[in-house]
Amino acid sequence: PTEKTTLLEILAGETSTVETPASSRGIDFLRLTRAVEVLEVKFNAFNETLQRLDRIITTLEEKVLVTDTGNETVSEQVVEDVLSTFFAVGNSKYLLFQTSRNADAYRAQTECVLKNLFLAEITNQEDYQNISIAIDQYVVDGGVVLVGGRKELGQENLVFQYSQQLVTFVPSGFVDQVGIRDSQCLALQKSVVDISLTSVPCVGDQENVYYLCQSNN
Repeated sequence: PTEKTTLLEILAGETSTVETPASSRGIDFLRLTRAVEVLEVKFNAFNETLQRLDRIITTLEEKVLVTDTGNETVSEQVVEDVLSTFFAVGNSKYLLFQTSRNADAYRAQTECVLKNLFLAEITNQEDYQNISIAIDQYVVDGGVVLVGGRKELGQENLVFQYSQQLVTFVPSGFVDQVGIRDSQCLALQKSVVDISLTSVPCVGDQENVYYLCQSNN
């Protein structure tokens, strides 16, 4: 007879001295071998699970990194137009926006529509004077404020983009860009002296661009 610690007793954290007949040694060895094989399979499965979790965590970290980088890129590229001032003239409300991007009259009209507004339509001297006074302190010298009124290439008349009515108010000193091979749009342009109504190319890169949206609600 010999002394042997059984596998069950090892797993149970206990040891005991037993007498093992010589005829049972082969059976005990087979059981032990089988138990070790089962434990090895379970360990391998556990190890594979850990590796799979590690791969998942790595993938998630990479996605977060890409997302963060993407957000930073978007935040650098997408520059929100800034509301400079809000005021009312008569029954109409106006919102003046400044943009640091190159803006043209088409994009300005689109931005106003997206805000449920439209490019401001200056129809008389009173509107012109009141609007000029209201925006004066918010527009830098040389700044261009895009408003409603467009004349397509080959046409003679200016037409408001929103109401589709003819522009009938043209103040003294109005400058019509004759000979320009492009559609023309109305704009208020500030100088060191005053703010004048003029026409500018509807499309083109300009600095210090603003646009004036209007609502009659």
